[in-house]
Amino acid sequence: MEQSEIRDRIIKAFRQRVPRAKLPNPEQLHVEQGSWPNCVRLCLTAETVEKNMQSNSAAFEGWALLIHVYCKFHVELDLDLEHAPSEQPARGHYQRFLYRALKFSQQYSGWVSLSERLAPRVEQFRQYLYHGESPAHPNPTFYNGLPSKPAKDGTSLETCVEGLFAGECRSVLTELTFQQAGISLIPDCVHRQLPVGLYETEKSEQNSVFTYGKSAVDLWALTTDGVVIYELKTRNPMVGLLTELMFYANYMYDLYIARNRMQPTPPEVPKGKQIADAGVLRGYKQLYAGYCRDCFSTIHAAMLTDKLHSLIAPVTQELLALMNTGGPHIQYYDLRYALGQDGCPYIPESV
Repeated sequence: MEQSEIRDRIIKAFRQRVPRAKLPNPEQLHVEQGSWPNCVRLCLTAETVEKNMQSNSAAFEGWALLIHVYCKFHVELDLDLEHAPSEQPARGHYQRFLYRALKFSQQYSGWVSLSERLAPRVEQFRQYLYHGESPAHPNPTFYNGLPSKPAKDGTSLETCVEGLFAGECRSVLTELTFQQAGISLIPDCVHRQLPVGLYETEKSEQNSVFTYGKSAVDLWALTTDGVVIYELKTRNPMVGLLTELMFYANYMYDLYIARNRMQPTPPEVPKGKQIADAGVLRGYKQLYAGYCRDCFSTIHAAMLTDKLHSLIAPVTQELLALMNTGGPHIQYYDLRYALGQDGCPYIPESV
């Protein structure tokens, strides 16, 4: 089947529920017939993989989920190897893509597979991350990056809402989480901007496993036996929301529950001096203490939006049900807020 035919079938299925729905153009998202009749292949280029994972062309998890829910197709993930790094480790977006492909194909193996040319690269990365096969550091352990300075408020509307949820509107997020997800948060434990950098042996740009810099979970909180993470969107509906949330959920599971080579860093600077300013650590000491006591059994991962993408909104419950088949230790939720005329978030009467 030609690429245009398989794309037309997908768009037709989308438009049965969303009249003006469309796929990203073929240059952004290459969709073609897979290895068997009821299979669609999503092929990413090396250039696409180097983009922000929430962008339309790179957010393969979001598009794969939507295609499966709307069309019931098996999804085969592929990578055009031209210009892709050939050796491990290969830092940054590319290595984060391999991590995402690994988790997605493992957790949804009933309807997701990797192409013959991508599978060996994902397996090589799995051996590197979980079995310590590193050319630079024999038998390495991988550590997260600590918060190193107070969170910046910024000027964008979304950043302002984030600051409100972690500050004067913290009670709104606590009540919203209980009302819409049935999750009780530990009192006064909502924080923002938890870094998701990962480093081989010690923090440095040279040792970074994923992207080095500003990547962080928007908002997070604790329960008595779990961690709650929120991917916040304000007047910014996008398919990439699903991709970001799934990456963060898997990252947090590996760090705080799985007990593998990925370990959280103690809340101190490299020379052993503890960071005293709680405004810098933003709740990290409490998170690390919970890890040390082996308190956590579940990562609760929530979409926190005032409006969902038009393709996600009609099938939200189907999507969540599908996402929640990935394993017992990660649970996904849809949380909705509204924005008042004063710019403050509040809980809507109905969703």
